[in-house]
Amino acid sequence: MRLGRWCGVLAGAAAVAIVAGRSISARRHPTPIDGVNVVGYLTAPTGLGERARELAACLRAAGVPVSEWSVGGDDNEHDPAAPLVVRRVTITVVTAVQLAAVRERLEEPFERAERSIGYFFWELDDVPDEQQWGIGLVDEIWAPTEFVRRAYAAATDRPVRLAPLPISAPSVASHPDDVMDGSGRHGPFTFLVSFDHLSVMERKNPIGAVEAFQRAFAADGSSAPPVRLIIKTMNGSQRPDAVARLQAAIGDDPRIELHDEQLDIADQYELIGRVDALVSLHRSEGLGLHLAEAMWLGTPVIATGYSGNLDLMDETSAGLVRYALIPVRYGDDAYPASATWADPDLDHAAELMHRLVVDEGWRSDLITTARSKMAAQRSRAEAGASLVRMLDRAERGARRTRSR
Repeated sequence: MRLGRWCGVLAGAAAVAIVAGRSISARRHPTPIDGVNVVGYLTAPTGLGERARELAACLRAAGVPVSEWSVGGDDNEHDPAAPLVVRRVTITVVTAVQLAAVRERLEEPFERAERSIGYFFWELDDVPDEQQWGIGLVDEIWAPTEFVRRAYAAATDRPVRLAPLPISAPSVASHPDDVMDGSGRHGPFTFLVSFDHLSVMERKNPIGAVEAFQRAFAADGSSAPPVRLIIKTMNGSQRPDAVARLQAAIGDDPRIELHDEQLDIADQYELIGRVDALVSLHRSEGLGLHLAEAMWLGTPVIATGYSGNLDLMDETSAGLVRYALIPVRYGDDAYPASATWADPDLDHAAELMHRLVVDEGWRSDLITTARSKMAAQRSRAEAGASLVRMLDRAERGARRTRSR
C-alpha cells in the first residue's frame, strides 16, 4: 500500500501500533514528492552498487515511487526505448569525485529534477579539495555512517545528514563444496583477509594482517591447533606493484595463501561463512560492508577500532584493535598525504588473533552478539520512513527558500 494513501489519516490513528504488517511510522508521513530518481551502479557487484540497490528498496518499502538510473557500462544503462519517469528529487550513490562524470553521462535525472542529493561514501576524516566540485553539484549530502557525516559536515556548509541503510543477511550459495580447497571450519583455524586492489591496498592493509598473523603464531608450525591465513583479492593485475609488495611480505610462509580472482557474490559469502575469522586491519573504512556480512554469517571479526565500521560493531561484537593516527602513505593518488588514517597496533591484533583461536567462549560470545546486532537493525520500511522524513524536511526548507 503506497504512502500517499495515508495523507488523510486522522491523528487519532497514531494510537494503532501496527497496520497490515507495516509500522505507523512508515505510513503516516506522506511523501512530499512524486518519487525519487536513484542513480548509481545499480547492476554492479560492488559495495556502492549494493548500497544503491538497498536505498531504492528502502524507499519503495516506505511507499515512495522510484526510478532507477544505472550507470557503469553501456550495457548497464537504462533502455531509451523504455524511458523512465523523471522524478523531482535525484539521489546519487557514487563518490563526490565521480558525480560530474555521472551527470554528463545521465543528464535527465539531474537536469529535470528540482533537488539533487549526494549519497556519498568517503574513507578519511578529511575531505580533500578535489571533492568540492562534486559537493557543489548537490543541494545536500546523505552519509552512510557517522564517520562519513562528520567528514563532510566539516568540509561544506551544505546540509549533511546521517542516512544509514539496513544491511541484509547474505544469501549463501547452496553447493556443499568449499569455495577454495581446504577452506572451512574442518581443518586449520583459518583467518580471511578480503579486499579489492582498486580500493587501495595500503588502506585495506593486508600486510599488517600478515605481520600480525606471523607475530601471533610461530612460523615453525608449532601452533596448536594449526592455523592459516587466506588473502582473497581481486583486480591484482591492475596493481602489480602492490601485489609484489604483498607477496614480499608473505615470503615463503606456507600457511599464508594468496588468491586473486573475482568470485560471484554468493560464492564470496560462502567463503566468508566457511572460514573461522575475518580480519580487517584497515586504516580507514567508510562503512565496512564485508564486516557486516561476516557478522551475519557467524564469522567472528577482528577489525581496527576506527572509522565507519564502528557504526556496525563494538567491543562486545568484534575484536577491536587499538590504533594511532598517522599521515597517509601509499595513497595511490586517491588519498592525500596531508590527511591521516589509522595505524593499527599489530601486537594487539596478534593478541586478539591468538585469543580467538584458543578462547572458544569468547569466540562464541562474539558470534552471538554480532548476529544479534545485525538482526536488530531497522527494517527497510522503517529505514525508508526515516528517509521520507528527511526528504520532507528538505522540501520544507526548499519551499521556505523559494518564498523569500
